[in-house]
Amino acid sequence: MFSASTSHIFSLIQITAFSLHSAKTNLRMARLSWAPIAFLLFLALAFTIQTASAGGEGSLKPEECEGACEGRCSATSHKKPCLYFCNYCCERCLCVPSGTYGNREECPCYNNIKTKEGANKCP
Repeated sequence: MFSASTSHIFSLIQITAFSLHSAKTNLRMARLSWAPIAFLLFLALAFTIQTASAGGEGSLKPEECEGACEGRCSATSHKKPCLYFCNYCCERCLCVPSGTYGNREECPCYNNIKTKEGANKCP
């Protein structure tokens, strides 16, 4: 019914269709192999941004200052003045450095509030 050249053409069409299907499958697999890498890069970037801005200025709401200052002043023997000035500074900067001492670089605004004599006002 079909001549030799017609069956040869059908074979070529089948081979071409298989090659195209195989190429599309390989392309899909190549795209899918980048998806996990892109996802991991996104997570790493999000973690880096969160870590860099953690405790930064404006990271607290005014109602959170009291709790943050309780933690900051927990190790001092002068609780009342520490809490007073910490809350004062927190309300202005919306930031309290982590820990009970030091780490002022986390909150530049908090660190830059000085007394008339030039000493740090914020504990």
